[in-house]
Amino acid sequence: MNTQALTTDVASAIRPRSAERSSSSGTRLRPLCHHCGLPVDEPGRWTVELAGSIHETCCAGCQAVAAAIADSGLDDYYRARDLPAAPATRPASDGDATLYDAPEIQARFVRSEAGVCETTLLVDGLRCGACSWLLEQALQRSR
Repeated sequence: MNTQALTTDVASAIRPRSAERSSSSGTRLRPLCHHCGLPVDEPGRWTVELAGSIHETCCAGCQAVAAAIADSGLDDYYRARDLPAAPATRPASDGDATLYDAPEIQARFVRSEAGVCETTLLVDGLRCGACSWLLEQALQRSR
């Protein structure tokens, strides 16, 4: 891919997601998902209201995440990001996550003082500033 095509792709990816795109030949293309930026196969099927505007999403998953972001009062995420969210991938499983509920395991990473527990999380592979902000905001609100 040449630099001009890449620049065009990035520019179109950060346009408002609800707008329909047109190709260079004038052919109307499908709208892009407001959350992940993928083409919307069924316009009107999955939508989300953000700041009083209706936006298209490509699937129920993106609709649910966008709604959760908005319902949490964190829709500044969409104004802070520079590119749409990457499509989700299934992480490699380390087995049963309930293992981390065991006190002997928590002793390695949970600090407790006066009945308040605290831990430090390291999140690998997070490169988007808006995603980092969203994660920090969600964790601070869960205190």
